[in-house]
Amino acid sequence: MEKKARKKNPGDKAHAGNKRGGKKKESYSGGVEEVEQVDQDGEGEGADQATATNPTSPTSPTSPTSVSNSAEARLVPRGAGRGRGRVCPYLRTINRNLLDFDFEKLCSISMSNLHVYACLVCGMYFQGIGKGTYAYTHALEKNHYVFINLESCKTCCLPENYEIEDASLNDIKYFLKPMYTVEQVEYICRNSILGKSLDGADFFPGFVGLNNLKHTDYCNVIIQLVCSIIPLRNFFLVFETKKYMAKNIISSLSELIKKIYNPRNFKGVVSPHEFLQTVGIESKKNFKIGSKNDPLDFFLWLISKIHS
Repeated sequence: MEKKARKKNPGDKAHAGNKRGGKKKESYSGGVEEVEQVDQDGEGEGADQATATNPTSPTSPTSPTSVSNSAEARLVPRGAGRGRGRVCPYLRTINRNLLDFDFEKLCSISMSNLHVYACLVCGMYFQGIGKGTYAYTHALEKNHYVFINLESCKTCCLPENYEIEDASLNDIKYFLKPMYTVEQVEYICRNSILGKSLDGADFFPGFVGLNNLKHTDYCNVIIQLVCSIIPLRNFFLVFETKKYMAKNIISSLSELIKKIYNPRNFKGVVSPHEFLQTVGIESKKNFKIGSKNDPLDFFLWLISKIHS
């Protein structure tokens, strides 16, 4: 008998593919419903193979969680959500020798203390990071792209304005705001620690020099005296400034003593400039930079402020 040739139907191939769980996705813009339908139709041989390959997978291939996660993964464009913490190509431009966080944290142009950032290339302070701000303009004019917030220690790259998360910046963050635990303070009390500055000089944390800012030697003597009173020193080392707390004599002195005992300091000296600026405001200019005073008067005033 003569056999009739059966005409091939184009839908047969697609039907066979459906049985194998390999339904082809026609377009990307089909919506979440289409993707979920494709995943549900695709459960079969391919899903069984995935389960056999990874038997320790916490979610089953047929669970709704797996389907929704797969749908989200297909609908999210590539590269989305990677702006935070991405690698910055300008980290090599940072100059640690020019960084000095001992001064009052004010914008070098507007003299404002709000949202102040330090340029990690030249060390200057600027306000804001948004478009049109002083830091943004400085980045475009000087090609200095890496900045750090002087309060939150967050680093960012301008003018793209994305946050930088890199382990190589941890020493700068600790240099800006050193923190101590109770265990670390106890270790400092019982052991001698040797630090090394950027120029290679050795120093002992706690036994560093204080810059004389013009007739401020009487203040430096009292600061060293406070550091020698162990319970008082330990109190300031573990003192934590509350968020949005206004700068006062306690928080300013605590930051200064933490810098004096910082074993990872970039230099072997510390400047009490920011602390003395706070002293001038709190004392109504009775103790200010440029005027001579009696060390005992300053000590009695400081102790009364601490107790109050």
